[in-house]
Amino acid sequence: MSAPSQCITPSCGEVVKSRGLCKFCYMKAWMYVIKGRVTWEKLEQHGLALPKKEPWVGYNELMNARKEREARIRAEIKKHECVVPRCKRKVKSRGLCASCYEKQRKNVANGQTTWEKLEELKLSLPLKDQFSEDVKKNYRNVVV
Repeated sequence: MSAPSQCITPSCGEVVKSRGLCKFCYMKAWMYVIKGRVTWEKLEQHGLALPKKEPWVGYNELMNARKEREARIRAEIKKHECVVPRCKRKVKSRGLCASCYEKQRKNVANGQTTWEKLEELKLSLPLKDQFSEDVKKNYRNVVV
């Protein structure tokens, strides 16, 4: 039996959203269900709703992959936030936002601290090498 394309509610005829019901009829039935006036099983028994469809093959794998991808994106975004506690601004250098970096740069310039001490206290990250070894090697070959 194929799913109906029109709402199964008598005299409705709108396009089906879920369980054989249009959006309006589905929301109306759903409200009765969440208020405890009726259950989906009773509606199904009386022909006022169709049984819930099983997810298609591969649905769970797709949803798990999506959750993993979203977690990776959140982790990547987190890596680009300032390492200073309670500062969520975008990273400029050494894991610090522009204002935190400037503050620590002045402290280092004034001799109040060093970048190594800040790294030990996890208030800064090591300075990253901007170019990979491969790029450096090719650059030297071009310059020479």
